[in-house]
Amino acid sequence: MKSFKIKDGYLLRLDKGEEVVNSILEFVKDSGMKSATVSAIGSLTDCVLGYFDRDKKTYIHKNFNDVYELVSLMGNITFFDDQPILHAHICLGDMHCNIYGGHLFSATVAVTAEVFLLEAGIAVNRSLVGEFGLNLIDSEKND
Repeated sequence: MKSFKIKDGYLLRLDKGEEVVNSILEFVKDSGMKSATVSAIGSLTDCVLGYFDRDKKTYIHKNFNDVYELVSLMGNITFFDDQPILHAHICLGDMHCNIYGGHLFSATVAVTAEVFLLEAGIAVNRSLVGEFGLNLIDSEKND
């Protein structure tokens, strides 16, 4: 990974073989960043995406093991139990320009990934709230 400081955050270049979620979260821990918005493009493989089933109150996972264009990744960094959490949704494009999308659980960089982290200026907590059993944005984090 290579990182560049920009006006309101960072630009990361992830390289082939790096796991996207873990790489972003490790960078956030090391940099001391507070909450942020996240966007990315690139090329991925070995992706695990999910769809939240409201009735079962759980995610349905699906594996995508070919090489895909990372058409779009958007999400945020918040905190749960003092650990950063990446909540991101992505769109993947295959070689026939078919699009697949969902909640990102994991993915490996196939060529490169270019990730923008734009700091929010405050740290935000998540906590278990609501009828679905999810950790939702709840309050400003106390430092």
